[in-house]
Amino acid sequence: MLRAGAFALLATFLIGTALQAGEEPPPANEPPSKPWRPFQDLPEVLWYEDFDTETKNYAPGKWTEGAPALTGHCMELGVHPHARNEKVVYVEGKVNSPLKMPGGLNPTTIFIQFMVWVEDSGDFRFKVRHASGEYEEKIPITKEKQWTPFTCRFSDLRAKGNRVEPDHITRSFEILFKPRDPKAYKKAYIDDLVITTGVRPPEVLGRLMAARKAIVDVTKVPSKDGFSFSVHAQDQLKTIVKGNKGKPRKPKSVLVMGARETETDELIKALNAAAPKIKATGFQFVPCSGPDELPAYGLDDMRTLLPFALQKDNPEVVLLMLSAADAFRPGRASESVKVILERTLEAGAIPIVCLPASAATLDKKDKPKVDGFITSVGNVCLQLGVPFVDSNVAIKGAQNPFDKIELSSAGLESVGGIAAQVLKHLDAYLFARKG
Repeated sequence: MLRAGAFALLATFLIGTALQAGEEPPPANEPPSKPWRPFQDLPEVLWYEDFDTETKNYAPGKWTEGAPALTGHCMELGVHPHARNEKVVYVEGKVNSPLKMPGGLNPTTIFIQFMVWVEDSGDFRFKVRHASGEYEEKIPITKEKQWTPFTCRFSDLRAKGNRVEPDHITRSFEILFKPRDPKAYKKAYIDDLVITTGVRPPEVLGRLMAARKAIVDVTKVPSKDGFSFSVHAQDQLKTIVKGNKGKPRKPKSVLVMGARETETDELIKALNAAAPKIKATGFQFVPCSGPDELPAYGLDDMRTLLPFALQKDNPEVVLLMLSAADAFRPGRASESVKVILERTLEAGAIPIVCLPASAATLDKKDKPKVDGFITSVGNVCLQLGVPFVDSNVAIKGAQNPFDKIELSSAGLESVGGIAAQVLKHLDAYLFARKG
């Protein structure tokens, strides 16, 4: 059942949060959980960042594409607010994952490595903050305008009256560069930050890059791809699919529900046109209907008639289109969406949510309501691991994508194109079908 699985996931999260806050560990009769690692199959790797995916975990650095990046992207260090006279540039990394470092590990077995590129020679520093202080290691970089490794052990980090202890927990780290000649700011870049335990980074780099590629292939972000999907979501959905004790769902059968009566047919038309172009073959798109065989659409029908349609049509996937008008419904419409998604998952089907778009013609007092609804539903989807289409991204480039505050036929065509890509992605990575 979904709720049992969801409760287990929530309990795991709460236990991890409590441990980070210094509360008591689970009772002794419970088996100890494995320490958090970014790649479970690579327990030697504590941290890895290739900067190929834009992230908010690093500031004030600038995510940079192209040269001089090693592969794709790198991080340009930003101006340090308290060291302007010395022309220091830096970036701070927030350790907001469950990583505990050293966290009981021997500091002499923890290795730090990242690549650096500088316009002018100078000193790089790696600084770590923990609950009671900080420490750092400084290494001079003499090779200019080429990539050079910065490497040290965690036990090398030092500060006045402060050294690394095994029980310390890293809260954040900084990478700083001070140029040899502090007359002007010099550009400095970093790439491929790796922290390992027990082995030196070069010994696992090949396997690490392969593991990272597998995650990147699965992960999709709205700003770049138009839809959201992650490894965590895939794990959640796989558990639900495998735990479905009902009759097997029809493979590649997609139940479609528009927000308005005409939208269902328009979405199906767009899906039938888009799917063959991206080689998403074999899908059947079924319009949702109630017991009276009349079309079912909109948030109210999703709550009342979708369970019936799930039993009648037995689809593997359900495509749900939400409306900007839903943002003005009484109560919290996002809670209704959450109930609908939970019921769909409990039935063993995978929902895909098409978020409404925010029209430029919205009144100033109405736009925050629509934007807030979009954000709330997106957060619900992330919580449940449900993939969603960002319609605001999907309609970029579409001509006349709105009919007042709702999507026009052109807008729905663009959304259907992204939804077809979601189906192909689920087929390859969730259901493990390649054709």
